[in-house]
Amino acid sequence: MDLLFIHLTLLLWLSVAASRRWTDCASETLLGAAALAWINLLVTALLLSCVHRFGDVRLGLIASVGLAGGVALLAWRHPLADRRPADSAVGHPAPHYSVMLTLALLAAGSVVVAAFYVSLDPNTLGNALPRALQYLGDGSLFSGASGEASRTYFTHNYGVLHAWILAYKPELTALNFVNLTIWLLSGCAVHRFCHVAGASRDASLLATGCALTARPVLTQAITLDHHLAAGAALVAGAAFILAWSKDGRKSSAFWGGAFAGLAGGSSLGAAAVVVSLSALAAMGPLRVRQRGGWSFILPGLAVGLLPTLVSFALAVGHDSLARLVANAIASETATLDFAPARGVGGVVTNLVTSTGIAGSLCLGAALFSIGRARREANPISRLGLLGLGWALVMALPALATRHSPQLAPALLLTAPCIAAALDLAALARSRWIAIAAVFLIISVWSGRSDLIHDARRPLGPLLDASQPRLSSTKLRAALKQRFDQQTRINISPPADQGPSSDSSDLAVRSPSYDRVRTDAYNIFSRPHNAHNRALSRLHLGPAYVLIPFPGKPTPGVEPLGSTADEAADRDYFGIAGRADLQVLDNNGLLLATVERQTSTEAQPRLLIDAQGLNRPDDACLEVFAETEDGQSALLATFSRSGEQTAALPASVRALRFRLRNAGAEGAPRGTAVLEALPPDQYVASASRDPRVSFAHELVARDAPPSIATDRKLLPAEGPFPDSALPLIRWMRSDRIALRVPAVAGVKTLRLSLSARLYRRHQGILEIICNGQPVRRLEFDDAERWQDISLEFAARTETNTIELHELPPPPGPDWGEYLNRYPDVRRHVEMMRKPLIDGAREHYEACGRAEGRTVVLVAAPQLAPDTYFYMFRSLRVEGLRP
Repeated sequence: MDLLFIHLTLLLWLSVAASRRWTDCASETLLGAAALAWINLLVTALLLSCVHRFGDVRLGLIASVGLAGGVALLAWRHPLADRRPADSAVGHPAPHYSVMLTLALLAAGSVVVAAFYVSLDPNTLGNALPRALQYLGDGSLFSGASGEASRTYFTHNYGVLHAWILAYKPELTALNFVNLTIWLLSGCAVHRFCHVAGASRDASLLATGCALTARPVLTQAITLDHHLAAGAALVAGAAFILAWSKDGRKSSAFWGGAFAGLAGGSSLGAAAVVVSLSALAAMGPLRVRQRGGWSFILPGLAVGLLPTLVSFALAVGHDSLARLVANAIASETATLDFAPARGVGGVVTNLVTSTGIAGSLCLGAALFSIGRARREANPISRLGLLGLGWALVMALPALATRHSPQLAPALLLTAPCIAAALDLAALARSRWIAIAAVFLIISVWSGRSDLIHDARRPLGPLLDASQPRLSSTKLRAALKQRFDQQTRINISPPADQGPSSDSSDLAVRSPSYDRVRTDAYNIFSRPHNAHNRALSRLHLGPAYVLIPFPGKPTPGVEPLGSTADEAADRDYFGIAGRADLQVLDNNGLLLATVERQTSTEAQPRLLIDAQGLNRPDDACLEVFAETEDGQSALLATFSRSGEQTAALPASVRALRFRLRNAGAEGAPRGTAVLEALPPDQYVASASRDPRVSFAHELVARDAPPSIATDRKLLPAEGPFPDSALPLIRWMRSDRIALRVPAVAGVKTLRLSLSARLYRRHQGILEIICNGQPVRRLEFDDAERWQDISLEFAARTETNTIELHELPPPPGPDWGEYLNRYPDVRRHVEMMRKPLIDGAREHYEACGRAEGRTVVLVAAPQLAPDTYFYMFRSLRVEGLRP
């Protein structure tokens, strides 16, 4: 962290020193220093990538500071010759003080939020962090050179900033200050463009305030999204190009080209704008050609666009150019909170709600400028037209989203139109007070609402101790711990990009599962709702199960926690590199993912992916398809992690994953099941086994008089649609018994049940048939159903089936843990969590890694009338020979 502070201090000092020699005013100096610092980090990253040393802190510090010193020395020897006279315009103090007060309040609130919250939104975990960490893991920006093209769909300039910060291993909150700095610079760019375009001082200040308080711009100040950086660079480039077109100074042409290149290298949309405008300027007899500015504009463009072009060129050797471009476009527009608008009214409503009052003023002023441009064209109206076009493209029903970060560049481009509209009104000096007051009220009210009531990072709990704070997820601590421990980390992109637009057919997409790297610690994720997803809902995306592997000799899949997000909850997992050659702490889990493939065949096919299984485990994972007639078909067998495809039989009841020891008769080690129907549609189907003499479903139907059930097996209740539960029956005792009379010709009884815990995290259910224990079910998840079917020999007299709750094994004494570590108790109380749950989460997330210990004690006995288990199916069948 100290080296990061030293690096940034020296870089900014040298960049400001160089920029002051090549610019006239304070706003140009700040923008020029930002461009020099950004270009410095980008060029240094390119140089280090050539020798695969990107991420080397000492070498990077020396190269970056040396390059900045060389530029500062060049600026000192060759300063700007023809400086403009200082601007002496004086405006009304009301707009100045209102804008400064508003921005100071919002900036202070944003700093508090950025310092407290780690950005764990889907865009950060799916795009920003994986991209930056892959740069550091590869030691190069050009991952396509090694055949790993998963990051070539993203432009590099913005991700390089995150990679430089992560190279110094700071707190993850340090990443939030990248966009916070860009937010301030975007206001400087808007103000500079308004001034160069001829707007008055007061109007320029109010336009800047509206731009910075617009909802998409303000909310991106504390995120890791690249659109704000692209928009700020576009406006800054336009300001310098406009200044160059008026006075013909070569320095302005260079700054304009540099910002245009940085914008194009940060966003595909900005790159399209830059390339299109450059082509138009080169085709016509414009001032750009007459003044010979191309020799200064092109170097800046080259610096910004070169990394992306080189990366795409290297990736073409591993994938088609058309596919690369298509994936780049998809990555630019895809969001995990996809919610298309319906019709023109939906588009307009979406624009208004997503941009807020200040953003709507920017777009409205742009519409006004278009009408005025028919009579009198000016730079502000042209820039507003460009921004309005960007907004309309993003607002199309196919791309519209509830929260559209892509609108930030559009609002920055249209904000100067507010200054033009205010100047056109020719307001009297006395009326500026009213305008400033209205701006202050609107900006403070909307900005306060956006910051205090933000769904992911609310400011309210940080200011008011009486409000419950959002609890930090376990993923934050786990990621930080892994980042501190591992020198190389590979984060795979999300495999599930959302549902198909047509639920009646399959989405045409190629499976994109995790490419585990043996030279890095691998982190990957799955949608939370994909856990145990029913087979009938595979059109919504993949399904995954976790298979326990007791006594696993090598590291398996390590759970890293989940993120709670209103749009997309995700579960995260880790796999150690070269796990087959290590003997580390046993994670004891395998992860299997199932996805339905598009196929022209009549019979659908499944892609089955298994992770965490290594050859030294001496085990194999078998996948069976259980049909309604009781038959089982083997679909795939894994002896190590990998992928296989298989045809899905008709009338599938469930997919069963069975882990056993290697060998023809290997002992079973663990199982998991994917049901065909979701729980709210679960009805135990009638068996088609020809041996069945009788079958009694004791949940969906009343038990016949011949079968005696225990009174502690409560009558059926339900359904419960809010909890996605069908009819259920409660086991309200630690032991219940079913008595089935003997039936002539029946030699075997089959017991099938589907059960889960109720408000407990652990339980052991023992099944005893005619006095002999035949199966133990271990429950470790209160939300997970366990399904079994077992057969046993029938007696010639009454058969007795007992379900018995065994005493749980000794567990941690969390009360003693909190008493022994007072700092943990204070942390749990501050997060406003239940003490026991908070202690457990703290120990699993970071306490174990910190060397803290727990004391095992005998688990407390449950009350006799506790609701032990719930059953959604409990069936007894008699089988003939």
